[in-house]
Amino acid sequence: MPNTFVTFEDFMSMPLFFWHTLGVDPYKTVTERSESRWLDVKLVMQLVNLNFGFGTVLTFLYVCYKNSEHFAEACMVVAFIGFIIVGEIKILTVWKKRNQLDALMREMEPLFPSATAKDQEQYQADLYLRRSRKVMKFLTYLFLLLVAIYNLYDIAQFILQRYILQLPDVKMSLPYCQYASWSLDTKLGFCAMYAIQAIAGYTCTMGQLASDILIYGVVMQDIMHFDNLSRTLRELSSTQEDATKNLRTMQQLIIYHNKLLGQVFLYQMCYRNLFHLNFTSI
Repeated sequence: MPNTFVTFEDFMSMPLFFWHTLGVDPYKTVTERSESRWLDVKLVMQLVNLNFGFGTVLTFLYVCYKNSEHFAEACMVVAFIGFIIVGEIKILTVWKKRNQLDALMREMEPLFPSATAKDQEQYQADLYLRRSRKVMKFLTYLFLLLVAIYNLYDIAQFILQRYILQLPDVKMSLPYCQYASWSLDTKLGFCAMYAIQAIAGYTCTMGQLASDILIYGVVMQDIMHFDNLSRTLRELSSTQEDATKNLRTMQQLIIYHNKLLGQVFLYQMCYRNLFHLNFTSI
């Protein structure tokens, strides 16, 4: 057992970090009730940027259809539409259900094992935290690699062709959609559009990542509680002498089980739309 005990915040710190980069405070913890206007401003700015980029994609598809050109590029851009829509819906879903998520966390935090060696050992909190972080880190690396490849591929290709291979007349492309509402011939116009698309790609990617690892952090704690419940039931003695003690233990376990079922109900109310999105986006 490590010197520092596992806390509720240890399970939720990584999801909270990514939600805060998007400007969303998914829930208010029991110990922290302050609100940040900067988060609201950051959320609005990123959603405006994301929807502007989405509008650019739709305009590009319309132009391609109208002029019957750039068919291959249009097919690639179509794949981005579903990704953008799912990412934005996930962000708005969590933002809209903040009160329900707050109620869920208020139910979960008091049930978390206390900072004592006995409780931490009984619940195997350190084991479940390590399992949780392994999956969260894997998903984080996977999503960050995905958005980095899309956002930086054209820059890397331009540097390779221009400065290493020294090819003539090399032009850099935009990461997602070769269309803009203004001229891309100037450095300022091109860099502005590149930044808009790159930030939009980060926003919708992190929306999907943050919602998935938030779900996983909650699910892993529920698994920890139900496993502890089943172990306690298995360890009950079947002798007649322990009948009274077992009865009291069973009463406590029934109360504990009902609280867990209440958590699961709140959990389903908060996340059922996100589950549907995960299946429809596959």
